[in-house]
Amino acid sequence: MKRLILLAASSALLTLTIALFSGLSDPSSKKLKKPRILYAGKALSTWHEQRAYPGKTINMSYLTDGFRQVQNQSRSQAPFPGQWEPIGPMNFGGRTLALAFNPQNPNTMFAGSASGGLWRTYSGANSAQAWHQVETGFPILGVASIAINPLDSNEIYIGTGEVYNDQQAGTGFAVRTTRGTYGIGLLKSADGGQTWTKSIDWQYDELKGVQDIVIHPTNPAIVLAATTEGTFRSQNSGVTWTLVHPARMATDLIFKPGDPTTVFLAAGNSFSANPGIYRSSDGGATFTQLTAGLPSTYSGKAMLDICRDNPNIIYASIAEQLTGLGLFKSVNGGNNWTQINSTDYQTYQGWYSHDVSVNPSDPDNLVTCGIDMWHSTDGEQISHKTAIGIYGILMILPLVVLKGLLIMYTPIFIVLFVIHKMTIPFTSLLMVACSAHSTAAFLSKDAMAAITRNSFMQTSLVLLPIHSLPLVGCKIMPQLFMREIRDGAGLLEGMDFQLQLILPTIR
Repeated sequence: MKRLILLAASSALLTLTIALFSGLSDPSSKKLKKPRILYAGKALSTWHEQRAYPGKTINMSYLTDGFRQVQNQSRSQAPFPGQWEPIGPMNFGGRTLALAFNPQNPNTMFAGSASGGLWRTYSGANSAQAWHQVETGFPILGVASIAINPLDSNEIYIGTGEVYNDQQAGTGFAVRTTRGTYGIGLLKSADGGQTWTKSIDWQYDELKGVQDIVIHPTNPAIVLAATTEGTFRSQNSGVTWTLVHPARMATDLIFKPGDPTTVFLAAGNSFSANPGIYRSSDGGATFTQLTAGLPSTYSGKAMLDICRDNPNIIYASIAEQLTGLGLFKSVNGGNNWTQINSTDYQTYQGWYSHDVSVNPSDPDNLVTCGIDMWHSTDGEQISHKTAIGIYGILMILPLVVLKGLLIMYTPIFIVLFVIHKMTIPFTSLLMVACSAHSTAAFLSKDAMAAITRNSFMQTSLVLLPIHSLPLVGCKIMPQLFMREIRDGAGLLEGMDFQLQLILPTIR
C-alpha cells in the first residue's frame, strides 16, 4: 500500500513538473497565432485612441518638451524636492543590447540597455559599484547601438529604440515579437558623454529604431547607421544624413579591416522586404546585394563579423523568425558563401538575439550565440558551451528529461541565456546575455577557450524593467516590491507589488 501511495505521489510530482516546464517550452514548436486581446488590452487601446483623436497617434514631441521643461525647473520649486535613488535589487541587471569600449582606454565601457538608457563604467566593470547611468537630457529607454570615434573618444553616437517589427502599429503587449521600445533617433556627444544633441531626430510615435552605428576608421566624419527605415550615411559627423540603402530593418554594419571603402550590411527582420547581405565598394555610398550561396530570403535577422587579420573571411549568422538557418562563411570577401554549419543555435530567437564573433588573429576560432554560446576551432564545426546555459539556483526538481537535457534531483534549474551582443575589445571576448530575469556578462581572455562570468557586470546595472508601479495618495515606505515580467516569467511570482502604507493625518 505504501508503495502504491509512493508511486502515485511520484507520478503526480512528475506530472506537475512536466506541466511547469510546459510553460517554458520552445516557442518554435508552436505556430504563431493571432493574439486574443484581453479586456485590459482593449482598455489600453481605448485610452490611447481617446487621446489621439482625431488622429491615430499621439504627437510624442510633447513628451520631449515636457521632459526639458521639468529639467529646467528649479528643484526647489518641485512639490517633493529630492533625487530618485535605486533601492534594489542591485544584483539583477536588466537586458543589455549594446557594448562599446573607449579605443584609447578599454577600462571605459558604455552599455546600452533595453529599458534603462545608457550606462558607463571607468573601471572595466571590475567593482561592485562600477556602473553609473549617463544622463542624456532626453527621455530615452532603449539604447540598441553605440559607436565611439576611434581617433577621438570624446565623440560618441548612440542609437535609440529596440524595434523588431516592421511598421506594425501598437505597443506589442500581446505579441512578443513586437515588444520593445521606440526610439527618438540618434544622439551624439562631443564631450565624452557629458552633453548630448539629436543627430537624427525621430519621435516616439514614428515606430523607429537605430540598430547599429559604425564610424569610418580613418575618416570619422563618415558615419553609417543601420535603422528600421534603412541605412543612413553622414559625411559631416552626423550634421546631416542621407538614406543610402532602402532595405528596411537593417541590423548590422561592418567596415572591412584595412579597406574602409568596403562595407558590409545585413538587413531584414520579421518578414520585411528585401532581406539580405549587401556590400559597398565606395565607403557606404551605394550597396549591392550578395547572393552566391546565401539564402534567397529569410524572415528573421542576420549578423556579421570579419576576421581582422584575414579580412577576406566573413561569417554570417542567419535565421528565420523562429528557427535558425545556420552559419555561413565567405573566404573571398563576400563573393561566394558556403553554409558551414546548420546547427539551430538561434532557435526561436532568430528574430531577436543571435550573433557571431571571430578571433581577430585566427579566422577559424569563432563563437556563435543565440540560445547559449557555441564555439568553433576549425571554422566549421561548432560545439555547445554548456557552462553558459546551466546557471541559476531556483528550485529542486525530480529526475526528468527535458529536450534532451537530463535534469538530476538537485537544486539546479536550467536557465537558458539568450545572448544579444558579443564584442572583442583588444584581445578579450565579452558578451552580454539575459535569462528570464537577469543580465549576465561572460568574458574570455584566452582565445575563447574558457569563458567565465563577470559578476560585476550586473551588480550595479539597475535595469530591471518594472511593468507595474502603484501611485497612491499617501506616503509609501521604502519596503516596495515590484514585479518584472518578460516572456511569461516573473521575478516575484504571484504578486505585482507590496506596500507598507501610513495613512495621512486627517485635519
